[in-house]
Amino acid sequence: MMAKMDKKFKVPKRHKILNLIEKMYREEKEKIKQNLATARKVTIGFWTKKGLTASFLGVSACYFNPEDNKVEHKLLNLKEMVHPHTAELISTLVEESMEEWGIPREKILTTITDNGSNMVASFHTTAEVATTSEEDSEAEYDYGAIERTPCVVHTLQLVVNMVQKEPPIRRLLEKVRHMVNKFRRSSGATERLLQKCALVLIKDCPTRWSSCFAMISRCLEVKEHLTAVAESMGWDSLQPSEWQKIGMRRDLLLPFVEHTKSLESDTQLNHFPLLYQHCWISKTTCQSSCLIMEEHTKMLLLWLRRCFLAWIGALVCFLT
Repeated sequence: MMAKMDKKFKVPKRHKILNLIEKMYREEKEKIKQNLATARKVTIGFWTKKGLTASFLGVSACYFNPEDNKVEHKLLNLKEMVHPHTAELISTLVEESMEEWGIPREKILTTITDNGSNMVASFHTTAEVATTSEEDSEAEYDYGAIERTPCVVHTLQLVVNMVQKEPPIRRLLEKVRHMVNKFRRSSGATERLLQKCALVLIKDCPTRWSSCFAMISRCLEVKEHLTAVAESMGWDSLQPSEWQKIGMRRDLLLPFVEHTKSLESDTQLNHFPLLYQHCWISKTTCQSSCLIMEEHTKMLLLWLRRCFLAWIGALVCFLT
C-alpha cells in the first residue's frame, strides 16, 4: 500500500520503530519529571478487581503548571499489591514511585489518602506529628515520615454512609432497593417504563459515591410511571408516606452530593472552596432542621450535621 502512495518510501524496520518509541518515551518522561519536581501533594488509592482476584495501588502527584496556568494531576504508577496490604508495604511503594519520578520527598507537604486503617497507619497526620515522642518512633504509623491528609470526599461519604445505617433509613432504602432490583430483573417492566418515560431505574452501589442519592432521585423522578407499571405487573409499590420520606432523604443528602462533585475537581489548589463548602453545609443543615416537620428526619439531620462537623472540623483546622 505504501508503495502505491510513494515508491521511494521505505517502511522502517520494527527495531527502528521500537527505538523511536523508546526515545520519545524517555524525552516525555524527562519533561514530566521536571514538572513533578514542583509537586507538593501526592494522592494514593486502592482499586480491586471484580471478584477480589487482584488489588492495585495507584500513586499520583499534583502540581501547578505555570505555562498553562492550571493544576495538573499525573498518575505515576499503578502497581499490583499482594496480600497483606500492610502500612509498611504501602509506604514503600509510594516512596519508590516518588524516587522513580524524581519527586523530592522533603518537598511533599501531604499525602491524600482514604480513611482505611492501613492508609492511616502508613503516614503521619499533623496531630500525630505534634504528639509523637522519640519513644514512639517505632510505632506502627511511623512507616512514613510524610504527613497524611484524609480525602475530603471520602470523609463526606463516610458521614453519609453512617446515616444510611440508621434502622429507619436502612429499612426504607432496602424497600426501595428491592423494588429497583425487581424492575431491573424484569425485561417486561423495564420496557414498559421506557415506553412511558424513556428512563430506567438506577441501582445503587456501596463503593460508588452518591449512588444511593442517584437511585432515590431517579425513583422520585419517575414516581408516577413507576407506580403505574408496578400495578400493571401486580407488584407492591411504596406507600404515599414512604414516598414523602424518600423525598425528605433526598433533600437531606443533596448538599453533600453537590459538594462531592465540586471537590472531585482537580482545577484548584487552594483550600478556600473547601472552607466555603464546610461553612455552607454546616449552615444548610442547620437551617434545614428548622424547616423539616417530621421529627425523626429533623433528628437525623442534626445527627448528620454533628457527624459532618466531627469528621471535617479537624481537617478544616489543619488547613487554616
